[in-house]
Amino acid sequence: MRHRGVSGKGTLALLKNVVATMFFICVAVTVFLLMGTGQSLAQSPQCETPLRACLEFTGNLSDDQHDPDAAGGCFDFSEFSENIQKRREIAIRLKKILDSRGLIIRLDHVPDKADAIDEKTGLPRFTLFPSQLPEVYLDKTGDRWLFSAASVGAIPDLYEQTFSLDIEKYSTKVPSFLRVGVFGIAAWRYIALALLIITTLVAGRIIGFFVGNLITKAFKKRDVKWTEQAAQITKWPLAFIVMSALMAPILPELLLPARLNVILFLALKVIAVGFTVVVAYRLNDAFFDYLTRRANKTETRLDDQLVPLLRKAARLILILIGFLFVLQNLNVDIGSLMAGLGLGGLAFALAAKDTLANFFGSIMIFADRPFQIGDWVVIQDVEGTIEEVGFRSTRIRTFYKSLVTLPNAKVADAVVDNLGERTYRRLKMDLGLTYNTTPEQMQAFVEGVRAILQANAKIWKDYYEVHFNNFGTSSLDVMVYAFLDVKSWTEELTEKHNILMEFLRLASTIGVSYAFPTQSLHVESMPDEAARPLSKEELIKTVQGFGPSGALGKPSGTPLTHGYHPGDMQGKGKDGE
Repeated sequence: MRHRGVSGKGTLALLKNVVATMFFICVAVTVFLLMGTGQSLAQSPQCETPLRACLEFTGNLSDDQHDPDAAGGCFDFSEFSENIQKRREIAIRLKKILDSRGLIIRLDHVPDKADAIDEKTGLPRFTLFPSQLPEVYLDKTGDRWLFSAASVGAIPDLYEQTFSLDIEKYSTKVPSFLRVGVFGIAAWRYIALALLIITTLVAGRIIGFFVGNLITKAFKKRDVKWTEQAAQITKWPLAFIVMSALMAPILPELLLPARLNVILFLALKVIAVGFTVVVAYRLNDAFFDYLTRRANKTETRLDDQLVPLLRKAARLILILIGFLFVLQNLNVDIGSLMAGLGLGGLAFALAAKDTLANFFGSIMIFADRPFQIGDWVVIQDVEGTIEEVGFRSTRIRTFYKSLVTLPNAKVADAVVDNLGERTYRRLKMDLGLTYNTTPEQMQAFVEGVRAILQANAKIWKDYYEVHFNNFGTSSLDVMVYAFLDVKSWTEELTEKHNILMEFLRLASTIGVSYAFPTQSLHVESMPDEAARPLSKEELIKTVQGFGPSGALGKPSGTPLTHGYHPGDMQGKGKDGE
């Protein structure tokens, strides 16, 4: 019995050993088969279309799955004789290159058909990033789409161009608390990014300061003041441009996630383009300020009129160019946009016909030059001085300081009375003396007025008229007609004031009075014998006395003094009206 028991226990142990051995053999075979299957899948993925190849590459190197063998299954290693480890590095390096440069494969733009053709080359080829990374593209090899052998050969060089430092090697020496992930990014990378921004900004500020000083010193000897102004106002914008230029090649070294790099690179491009436009805008203003100062020193006012218009045109062009650059950096197809604008040009022209009419009106104004900046004009019942002529409208500052804007199309068709172009400014008035003025006083007053005009330096001496002109309702009217040689309305009013003051002093000295509208009540009285009417013979004698060779008449107006008779003046004929 004991012998059988011992024998039973040995048989049980033997069975256990056999079962265990068979179990481990099955596990080993299964693992071997699975490994073989995995290797087969990794080496032979389904890459029938460019989209399938890109999905195989990106899907096996995502944050959730890291399988470089499977990712490299759609690479053409036919001309790459390195070992398996090197082949894995090729796929990993390409992923790092794309991520660090902020290049994300837009799967919706990748064709999902086996017979895809490149429009430029006419070959079965697809380039992922034609402008940023033309060296990397997919070729159809047999029935599969693979990253070409040329792309595989270019990846090591692209990697060295992108990364000059082995940042991952140094990241292992960073304290552990700085390697803690914040939103999936290690804390030390945030610190490195902040330090990079600060360092490049300070470097840009220093470079901008030195460049500005060099420009100022270079042109200071030539007395070009606008360059000094331009150097001062462009220092800070130049600092941001330099910061963008320095930061762009260093940013990939931080190995930040692709989506964050997309945002950062886009921000750098916008900053560079935006501040370049700001620099150009400020340089434009500084240059046109210089032209304005030069224009103010010239006698002609045409340049005063052109400089503001050219300034606005230059500003508009700069803003438009900057806007197009920003759109281009946002991956907007500028060619398609311009083509669309061309197709919609007719509709735009119809919708903006008034604007175009005003634009051509401004061209006609500059061609005909009916007025200049500062001229005193009357246009469509609007009176004032020309303040500005733009592309669309002309602005007139009235004498009660309001600003009237007239469309250039209407100005070009309107009657323009340019009072600012007058050679002389007319002085016309009637001086009314009272009816008790004697003939001698009237003659003395007329000749005194002529003397006042002769003595005034602003009166045009070639032509003026002063005459006893009319028996008015309540006055004896003396016409004064002359021209002032003055340049402005203020000077005209000043000289007119001086002349009128002389007329007042003249009347006071002679003893005549200026009349004003009156009505006299005459009460008839009994006729006096001393005031009897003249007889017929006396009337005939009086008439004959004022006739030719008569003793009473003075037909040529015998002057009290000599030298101011109107017959002695030159330049008769034109009344100046």
